[in-house]
Amino acid sequence: MEENNAIRAKIQAAIGEYNVKEQDYQSKMKTYQSQMQGLEQKFKSQIEGKIQKQLVVAKQSKDHYDQAVNSCEDLANKIKGIVEKFDTIKEEINNSSKKMEEYKENVEQN
Repeated sequence: MEENNAIRAKIQAAIGEYNVKEQDYQSKMKTYQSQMQGLEQKFKSQIEGKIQKQLVVAKQSKDHYDQAVNSCEDLANKIKGIVEKFDTIKEEINNSSKKMEEYKENVEQN
């Protein structure tokens, strides 16, 4: 019986030591998890900040590109208008030249 009591006492002591170590471990884990959550939040906010900055840069680049495209379209339309005017003037000159030739022929014949 004494032996059983001694074994029980050893078991109780081992359980007590285990409980102390378990509590210490749980305490350290809570501290570690708290630190990790803080770091995670810090990195998350840093990443979100960098993403926002890149989105702003991308939007500015897109706006600049859109302005360049619009300028090109405007210039293309102006050039098209000038070419059309040039073609009209060219046609008028050709018509005038033909009329002049016809007039010369009429004058020479009379």
